[in-house]
Amino acid sequence: MRKILRSRPNLRLILMSATADTDKFAKYFEGFGPINSKSEKYPNVITVPGRCYPITKTYLDTVVRALRTRRYHWNSILKSPADIRYIEGELASEFKNSTCASLTSETDTGESSITLSNHEKLFPIKLIISTISYCLRNSTYGGILVFLPGWREIVQVKKHLERIVNGEKVRINLLHSSIDIESQRDVFEELPPECRRIVLATNIAETSVTVSFIFF
Repeated sequence: MRKILRSRPNLRLILMSATADTDKFAKYFEGFGPINSKSEKYPNVITVPGRCYPITKTYLDTVVRALRTRRYHWNSILKSPADIRYIEGELASEFKNSTCASLTSETDTGESSITLSNHEKLFPIKLIISTISYCLRNSTYGGILVFLPGWREIVQVKKHLERIVNGEKVRINLLHSSIDIESQRDVFEELPPECRRIVLATNIAETSVTVSFIFF
């Protein structure tokens, strides 16, 4: 970019980031100050103050305990070897104590012997769907933002959600680079009263936008 700026002195370059080291970038572009300004050798830095909102963190062990009280969701998870192995892998020490019995003791012996691909082992879709459903059932307002690894996982979760949610009360939006701009703009549309939003996105896609009224 510095080479281009040298050859095009009237070009305006704007760098935006919430986390960039502005001093480092300003020094890197030394000599490329504001256009038509001979006194300033460093570019202008504009800082827009942000706001921090209180956040409550809920970890997997707490989610698992909550879902165990909802037999319908828990039975769904128990039927999925991928979910079982994911939970046991993440909460290995938790499952050793008396407060949370081993999942494998609650499942059919045939379930745990199924051979899974590496992708399936890492993607606990039943746990994700059950957690989203739990949030919807135990709250009355606020949207849900779900970070997923990629497009395949986004499509899988969307298909499962469409089977269990009321389309009039829940709007599902997708954010991914492969989706056309017009479709992604739907995430900014105002929702009807009593309608909630579920956003399925990758962490890369979501960082470029701010979706309002996300509570989970």
